[in-house]
Amino acid sequence: MGDIGPTGPTGPAGPIGPTGATGAGATGATGAPGSTGPTGATGAGATGATGPTGATGATGATGPTGATGAGVPGATGPTGATGATGATGPTGATGAGVPGATGPTGATGAAGATGPTGATGVPGEAGPAGATGATGPAGEPGPTGGFDIGEPLFNVTSPGGTSAIPFGGTLNLEPGGNIFINVQEEPDRTTVFFDVRPMITDPNGFSAITTATGISATTQIGGWSTNPPYYNFFGLFDSGSGTYSVPMPGVYSVYATISYNLTTPPTSSIGSDILPYFSVRDLASGTDLISGVLPIIDLNFTDFTGRALLGAGTVTLAGDLQFNGGEQLGLFYVDNGLTLTLNIGIVPPGIIWSIHQSVIL
Repeated sequence: MGDIGPTGPTGPAGPIGPTGATGAGATGATGAPGSTGPTGATGAGATGATGPTGATGATGATGPTGATGAGVPGATGPTGATGATGATGPTGATGAGVPGATGPTGATGAAGATGPTGATGVPGEAGPAGATGATGPAGEPGPTGGFDIGEPLFNVTSPGGTSAIPFGGTLNLEPGGNIFINVQEEPDRTTVFFDVRPMITDPNGFSAITTATGISATTQIGGWSTNPPYYNFFGLFDSGSGTYSVPMPGVYSVYATISYNLTTPPTSSIGSDILPYFSVRDLASGTDLISGVLPIIDLNFTDFTGRALLGAGTVTLAGDLQFNGGEQLGLFYVDNGLTLTLNIGIVPPGIIWSIHQSVIL
């Protein structure tokens, strides 16, 4: 016998035999489920017919309300039945109707008690004047009056003395004299006052001219000339010092015209308390009788703000003054804190100063 050959290929499975009889042994315990096998390929058979509809399931919970649809509102339904009458509301405010007509007047009440007595009224106007009474008897004649023509009628007082003017006398006035008459009426007399004043034919006074340079401090202006057309009546004006002596009581007119200019332009502002001026001064008391301030300008420019004296100008003094006689007067420049240097009167004709008596007292 030869060697056993290799195992041939497995033949096809035979047909399934009939199911054997159920064994009589007890059913063994269920084995543990095997792992799920891989899903088999979808069969190629045709889809079966749809089965019958199953029974209706239980109603699910109500879902949330959906958004309002965009459809057109339906037509208004019919009017509902009338509701029951409501409770009565509160009473309304009183209306603005027209008041009714006034009722008839009631019966007159009983008279009240008498009131207190009123104040006394204003007195009435005075009645007309009564008739003039009869004229009384004439009085006894008074003593006979008289006038002593030997007594002076009035006195005239003059610088030379007092003269009596008798009744019927004559008052002679020199040509050019002035007489002032003052009449005072009194119940039993008339008083006449005579004030006789001669006219001034040779007036007291002077008129003078000068110039001055390099003035920088307070000073009395001197060095005057009274040559014609200027004058010096009775020589009462001292041309050198510039002092005038008042000779007698009276009213005097005072004038001065003073031109000036600065020797150099100002380079800085001056203080608000600096006010230089020219003045006619009483030498004994130092009182300024007539004065005039030099012109000062306030400046407010971009590159300069301050006060400055004008580079040139003119100051005029004028006034009437009453003197008792004996006063001495001078014309002054008063620096009043200014340190700049002035030339005065260099514009022709120069400084002119004059005083003359206008009234004799």
